[in-house]
Amino acid sequence: MNLIKRFIFLFILLLSQTGISQDFFDLSVTAGSGTISSNSPYITGFTSSLSAGMGKAYNVITPRVSFYYSGDFNMIIPEAGRKYYPFIKAFAVKGIYAVNVTGDIYYEQGLGLYIANDRIYSNVNEWGAGFIVSILGGADFRGSSYSGFRVGVGGEYGLTVYNRYVKYFGLFIQAQYIFSYNF
Repeated sequence: MNLIKRFIFLFILLLSQTGISQDFFDLSVTAGSGTISSNSPYITGFTSSLSAGMGKAYNVITPRVSFYYSGDFNMIIPEAGRKYYPFIKAFAVKGIYAVNVTGDIYYEQGLGLYIANDRIYSNVNEWGAGFIVSILGGADFRGSSYSGFRVGVGGEYGLTVYNRYVKYFGLFIQAQYIFSYNF
């Protein structure tokens, strides 16, 4: 838990030291399929995340904070009959670089810090820190408005290199709403 506090402190410190424009914030939800592993064979399962971003640092990079939950597919199947289902939960702070290819098509790529809670085995409950990378392409439905929806398809890879070697890979669909202060 001490690692999470340090992670949040570092994020707040970085936000206060950069030239963040405060003209918008965004909320994102993802759902998809992927794999998880931690000193174990890969387990195929579902992935989900909630994210929030704000402004742009130096008009280029959008900072985004995310919460991830990924688990065994059997968890969502009724009457699977098992007592324990492997899962991981994680937090990430990423810098997102987004580019509008045309008026309606965009792509984004991200890189950041990642901490994950290893719950692959029922007797393990440990946190590890590492990095996460992502890429996404999609459609922007905002038109000429600053606020509105964007939808995309993407992939992510997270790996912890401190304490535990938790690996996460996900392919997902993302729905994002951007709230703009520009009128």
